[in-house]
Amino acid sequence: MLVIFFLYLSYNCSGEIMKNNLKIFSITFDTKVKILIIICVIIAITIISYSFFYICVSSNKSQPKEIQSIENMLDVIAYEAKYSIVVNSNKTTNTYMICEDVDFENNIYNITVNNDLNISITSDSTKLQKNDMQYEYISQEISFKNPIAFSSIINCIKKISSDQIKGKITRVEQNDRYIYEITTEEEYIEKVKKIEICVLKENCKIFEIKLYNLDEKELYSIDFESFNVKK
Repeated sequence: MLVIFFLYLSYNCSGEIMKNNLKIFSITFDTKVKILIIICVIIAITIISYSFFYICVSSNKSQPKEIQSIENMLDVIAYEAKYSIVVNSNKTTNTYMICEDVDFENNIYNITVNNDLNISITSDSTKLQKNDMQYEYISQEISFKNPIAFSSIINCIKKISSDQIKGKITRVEQNDRYIYEITTEEEYIEKVKKIEICVLKENCKIFEIKLYNLDEKELYSIDFESFNVKK
């Protein structure tokens, strides 16, 4: 009888212990689930808030804003550049390879087209040479208003910035790039009224330029291979 009593007592105690253990385990499990749910909700709210903020900020940044100058271009004194230019006419499209070696300080412009035509411009004259034929001019207008020369674009920007010609420069930010839009009220570069210059935000590297006429038709498209500032 005594043995049965101890067995009964042991059974009840073990049952109580098991119940208590199960009860404790249940409380711990519920707490973990609640904490996990709270963490998930916080993460979800954070992601939604960040996404909304990013969309709003990106939308605001994409709006054009006027700037006074394009520093990286205005500060260039001398450079070498290689690029291809696509020329769109009414019936045909032609591509030319251009090499430029320009020194603004000394008014020296050397331009090579398709490794065939050489244009050499100084303060005194302009010389064109192709094969054995050579022509010489006195005016520099061929350099300042030549749409295939990047130096013409830089000169246009400088004249707008110094109020020598009427125009406007705006900048639009898109992802990893800036797009500079240059518009003139007068025809500084031949037949061109708007220029778009695409540069990378990280290093201001120019990778594309487009030139449009008054009717917003694309006349020229320039893809840069290299642009090296000499001074």
